Amino acid sequence: MAVPSATSNPMDSPTPPGPVIPRVDSDKKEFRLLYLEPWKEITNNNTPPEIRCTLKVSSFDGPLPHPEYYALSYVWGDPKDLISITVNDGEFKCTRSLHKALTKLAQNTDSATMILWADAICIDQTNPEERAHQVGRMMRHIYKEAQEVLAFLGDPYEGVDTAIKYLLKAAQHPECHLDPTLKPCLTVGKKKRARLSAGDQELGRNLVQLFNLPWWDRVWTVQEFVLAKEVHFFCGDRVVSAGLILKAIDNIDKHVLSCCESFASAFYERFVFLRRSSSFTSSSSSSECAGTDVSVANSTVWQAFSRMRALAGNAGKCQVNHLSPGLYRSRLSSDPRDKIYGLLGLSADGLSRHVALNYDAPVEQVFEDFTLLHIEHTGGLDLLGLLGGEKTSSSLNLPSYVPDWTLSPGNTWSMDEGWMITLVDRSLFSRSYYNASRGTSPNWRRYKPAEENLKAVTVNGFVFDTISFASKERINPWENPEDCKKWAVEVETQVNATLKNKDDAEELFLRALCGNLVAKRSEPSIVKWIKQPPDGGRGKYLPLARGFWKAVVKTGSRSKGAKYSRVDWPIQLVSRGRSFIITDNGYIGWADNRCAPGDVIAILGGGAAPFVLSPVKDSTGKLSRYRVSGDAYIQGIMQGEAMDDPPGSGNIRKFDELILI
Repeated sequence: MAVPSATSNPMDSPTPPGPVIPRVDSDKKEFRLLYLEPWKEITNNNTPPEIRCTLKVSSFDGPLPHPEYYALSYVWGDPKDLISITVNDGEFKCTRSLHKALTKLAQNTDSATMILWADAICIDQTNPEERAHQVGRMMRHIYKEAQEVLAFLGDPYEGVDTAIKYLLKAAQHPECHLDPTLKPCLTVGKKKRARLSAGDQELGRNLVQLFNLPWWDRVWTVQEFVLAKEVHFFCGDRVVSAGLILKAIDNIDKHVLSCCESFASAFYERFVFLRRSSSFTSSSSSSECAGTDVSVANSTVWQAFSRMRALAGNAGKCQVNHLSPGLYRSRLSSDPRDKIYGLLGLSADGLSRHVALNYDAPVEQVFEDFTLLHIEHTGGLDLLGLLGGEKTSSSLNLPSYVPDWTLSPGNTWSMDEGWMITLVDRSLFSRSYYNASRGTSPNWRRYKPAEENLKAVTVNGFVFDTISFASKERINPWENPEDCKKWAVEVETQVNATLKNKDDAEELFLRALCGNLVAKRSEPSIVKWIKQPPDGGRGKYLPLARGFWKAVVKTGSRSKGAKYSRVDWPIQLVSRGRSFIITDNGYIGWADNRCAPGDVIAILGGGAAPFVLSPVKDSTGKLSRYRVSGDAYIQGIMQGEAMDDPPGSGNIRKFDELILI
């Protein structure tokens, strides 16, 4: 979902000359803190209050501990719309959005001075070397060590009070139902007759708009949230903790997946269309527009909540930090390089130490260098699992093995952060449960083909099979049951014809359908509860999958009932954005929706899953290279069976050298 907003990054928009700013020593891990004076001390008679503050140097390595401070997280806004404040007794011009944040804090501060960190003021924007060091090396520590992060979401809108009150009530009363026919019911409003419940479109609109405020669109706010000890959101006069928002969403999810499941579509899946004006200055990212009203299509409450889930699922953890560019790729930045640089603070695994911020390097070079560095550093091909389905045209000239972080993966499902979560989860599960290359390591080297403008690498791997049938992309049964039914009938017909002579044909298909995964319980935090079925799954697992599939073939809709969530969630995980495929040798599974008959299934060194490659002929007409479509699930080779030479021998097959372009 591309929602243009006024975004920027700490490396942009140098401020005009202002007060004398104390120097910081990068070798001593020094940084500046902003001491904000409260209004009650500086207001004279009826004169409009003035923002006054002082900059002082502190250090993470000093002999004395640094003072406790609050870090601000906000959207910079229009860099030309500046307001003067007083810093160190001199004039300092800051953006209107920062001025609003400082004003709110100065109003609410008691007699004590409030100690803050705000990037636009605390980093000398006129000093490129300092900016690079503070942004690339210090910001992570600054947000991590802050007493609290204060996140300013944007200007309030009519209905923000309703949205926040509803979420607070959901957090405080987990027993309240979404379904108005069940008691007690979760409602909000002063008058009994005017109370809003989950079935009211007005409430849905208010909730969606809350999570579409500018702060949620900015790539830099991700690490500012994830690294924080605690976060409070500000919107108008409302202040609410991130913990309460997350608790509310968790409580609502539990009702959606159990007692209120039949009512979920009336609440979670209803589309809400918003329009808002963007004052963003256009950049090289095609999704960011200037001065236009933009319709936010395909926004549902589920998608809105996914923006919080995407942040909360990463907060305090290291398990997905190396895939963060994929998880937050729908967020905006004024410079495409910040799709990488703005998330380096999450790379607790040390990857960030090897990435030097270089805003003079071409965007293509930054993306390609990061991909190859990521593969070398992690020893795996997880990042290639995030290539899936990029259909939108790009202005960047990238090889197929490099994700274009300026684009959201194109597919017929909604382009929200919930979809990004699915892609990242799928890569994580591949690493946890699959071992297609049997623990081998990647060996990637840059390769210069004869064509001047072509980028390529040589990789260790081999072609295993060729795709003979590829269905349409899997249809979402929640959105289009009739088309889903047609899709299911076609798949079943093709599978039956292919596997008709196999005694275990049904079992093979059902395992492929679910990726041989099962859910332990019905909760949205799927990283914790999807696993491989115990004892082969022949007890409860396969009958559940069979019942689920029969309902899809018969009606185009998924089976109702919480028990079917045990297979529904794994099916969504393995199939979303993919097509069902059959190979020349009778293997079945799922592959990226761009695949077609004639594409090949390949095992690449370091790959937890197989990959789909599209053959490309060189200028002489010989097959010599491939384009990468994405990873795949192929029943029967996910545990390294394809590595046996000959099959079943246990002898490891030697890799060939493949060229990827």
